[in-house]
Amino acid sequence: MTKFAAYDHSSIYAIGETRETAMTNARVDARDDTAEFKTAPISDYLAAWIDENGWDGNRNSFELDAAGYILNTTRR
Repeated sequence: MTKFAAYDHSSIYAIGETRETAMTNARVDARDDTAEFKTAPISDYLAAWIDENGWDGNRNSFELDAAGYILNTTRR
């Protein structure tokens, strides 16, 4: 099952089962009911990794692939 991530140019903020859930989760985390984020599909593997490890926009990086999925581009 595909999950979705809410993000902006610098970070991934939240994951959800739907685009709407990802957006709602990001707004809750940001404590801003009107915050705007983009959403994109994300692999179950990366979503699980983010759930376990979090996402630090200062250390982690991502991009969208040709199909519009978020890819982790962090160099370790």
